[in-house]
Amino acid sequence: MDHSSEPPFVLIALLGGEKAYSHLTATIVGSYWVLMSNYMLQSGVFDREPELSQWIVDYLHTRGGLCMGLLRFDQHSGLFANTDTVDDLYILGYVLHQLRTDEVD
Repeated sequence: MDHSSEPPFVLIALLGGEKAYSHLTATIVGSYWVLMSNYMLQSGVFDREPELSQWIVDYLHTRGGLCMGLLRFDQHSGLFANTDTVDDLYILGYVLHQLRTDEVD
């Protein structure tokens, strides 16, 4: 965990090689964090510590990770036409988490 930001940042990268992002879609790695946050929420790893999963959700909400209820990302590769977009494929874990915590709005 990185407590230097508000809300605290939950790291995905091993060995602490990741820093908190000011805007999630500004970099490839930040966009990757957005997509993988879905799986972190869906996995149930944080079921015993709901505060951590709430940090993930809060980080998505405050750092540009969502748009109209869908996860945002930017590939930064130029390989595809829709590089800066939303993704409905990677949203299931987020939606299930919101339903479990009764935060459907």
